[in-house]
Amino acid sequence: MKKLFLFLVPIIILLCSCSAKPAELNRSFSAEVVSRYDGVKIKADLTADEGRIITLRIKSPSSMKDCTYTYKDGKVIVSGSSLKITADDNYLPNTAFAQVLRNILISLGRESNLKPVNNSLTEYKGNSDSGSFILTADSVGNITSLNIKAIKFSAELVYK
Repeated sequence: MKKLFLFLVPIIILLCSCSAKPAELNRSFSAEVVSRYDGVKIKADLTADEGRIITLRIKSPSSMKDCTYTYKDGKVIVSGSSLKITADDNYLPNTAFAQVLRNILISLGRESNLKPVNNSLTEYKGNSDSGSFILTADSVGNITSLNIKAIKFSAELVYK
């Protein structure tokens, strides 16, 4: 009986850990993004509301500081100190920094492949108009990192 018990306990633990489902991905949030994109470090504030409204305000580098991108209702508004442009939300190329983030966030409403990394992180692999991406989320579903290797894009998200 003792041998049976010692045999079954590890199997039960294994089965229980395999059935643990990752937290649902949080698609409404406000965070600071620290990104490396093709060798350039970019810092920005990012707010997302289920992919319907996305606002990105650049904090650095200084050449882009205070440039704001707002995606809403199929439009993008790009504004800065003396600039304001409204265009269709696909106006920017899919490799533009703001467009890369937007494309990843709106693709999260589509089907993604979930791959558990460990007990506290979940890795999502998916496709966006900017390329195949890997997204990591923490145990409560907050996005912690984004990566598109094909265009040398990576970002870490820090929640306020």
